[in-house]
Amino acid sequence: MNDLNSGTYKIPRKKKASPLTDSTTLLNESFQNLTLSTITGSAKKKDRYKNKHGGKKGTDKFSEFKYKSSSSDKQTTYQQNSYKHFDQGKDKCRSFSELHKGRDISVLKRTPPRLKPSSSQKSVHPPIGADRSGNSGSGKGVIYNTMIQFPIKFHKTILQKDSRIRAIVEKQFYRNNTRVSMISLYFNELNYLKYEVNSELSMVVVESVEYDLSRVAKNFGKEGFESWLDEKSNGWKLGSSFGSKSAGYRRILNAFNKLQDVYKVLATIADKKHNIRDLLYKNEFEKCERLKKSSHLTDMVSSMRAFVEYFRFEDEMLKINNNRNTGVRIKYPSHLFPSFSTPSPSLQNHRTKCWRNVVTQCDSLWKSNSNLGPACFIHWAAHGSKNQYPLTIVTEEVMEEVIASFIIIIKNIFDYLACDAECTGNGGSIGSVWYESSNRRSSDWETSKDCLLFGFENSAQLRDMLDRN
Repeated sequence: MNDLNSGTYKIPRKKKASPLTDSTTLLNESFQNLTLSTITGSAKKKDRYKNKHGGKKGTDKFSEFKYKSSSSDKQTTYQQNSYKHFDQGKDKCRSFSELHKGRDISVLKRTPPRLKPSSSQKSVHPPIGADRSGNSGSGKGVIYNTMIQFPIKFHKTILQKDSRIRAIVEKQFYRNNTRVSMISLYFNELNYLKYEVNSELSMVVVESVEYDLSRVAKNFGKEGFESWLDEKSNGWKLGSSFGSKSAGYRRILNAFNKLQDVYKVLATIADKKHNIRDLLYKNEFEKCERLKKSSHLTDMVSSMRAFVEYFRFEDEMLKINNNRNTGVRIKYPSHLFPSFSTPSPSLQNHRTKCWRNVVTQCDSLWKSNSNLGPACFIHWAAHGSKNQYPLTIVTEEVMEEVIASFIIIIKNIFDYLACDAECTGNGGSIGSVWYESSNRRSSDWETSKDCLLFGFENSAQLRDMLDRN
């Protein structure tokens, strides 16, 4: 026991501080010094502020002023030193917030106020598709140039939030299972469309985007392209000069009906002469014709769509059967051509060529859809005018392309009807076969009042067109 009077007082031995205790002491001392200096300095500033304003009521804005008066540099230095001392303690079980438990450490989390731009730094309105700094692209991600150009009049619509172009680009991200999001979409000074994403894309995605956009760019001259760019535009409608009572509408419908007569006559001959029934009827149970004469373009094109779908189905089945068989592979559906016990190689090559021509035209008609532009060939006719699919504008120009493909299909699928002794199709032409048939509808030409029906004015001209190689 220590006794000052007896002179036996002993100075207690100082305990050896552990690294954690030492670091804690340093933190407490530095925090107390900082708090004391802050309070002292703040009190002096408050007195000067009250002396300046006379201590009037309602003028004390010190609560707002004291947060602005603290130095952000001191906060940063103190925070760095605190973490430095804490790391020296070699105790990872206690965090920085635990060391200051119960104390006001808001001063350490406070961020400096946002500075107001000077008059020389006032921002101008950025161009469409640019970031807030006025430059194209934000500079925060990866930029890709599509090398696709669109007319300037479409730029504003393309760069809108609900633009169909933006949806086409983003669709490729989801299709390829990439966790990528678009940051910006804009045009550069050369009118090339660019897009910026938050991470790098694979070449497969980049090439897919460019392929789809190149197909879209081919349609910017079609009627209704600007309306189609809006993702809210759906359904289909007839073009501005292609109403149901217009001369162009009647020309296209009459041309379809006359080609339907050609197809029916030739399919009937194939059924009777070679027992090929599938080209004439839809199924084996009833006599339901594949193509019928119609007074409405929608019904006719809808039949054309089912007609095209059938040929594409036959081609898919042909591929499946060839993959299963290890023997000789036939490159055309034999049940759609006359049967021979041992067809010659030249005959097989000729039929293969004819079948590939048919499939090429069918694929062209089928793959044309409103996802890539307002010019859709046949899919629109399978739905009502009000539907959820992208907008389609039916024009005479688009329907003429469908008729041209229909003529090529007829010439190739019935090529064997005008064949020579080897059935290679060199003995005549199907146009003459149809023209000389007693089953063709000659009354269609007598009642027709249109002077021109897609390149032919009368039955003789249509015969010559079908005979032409």
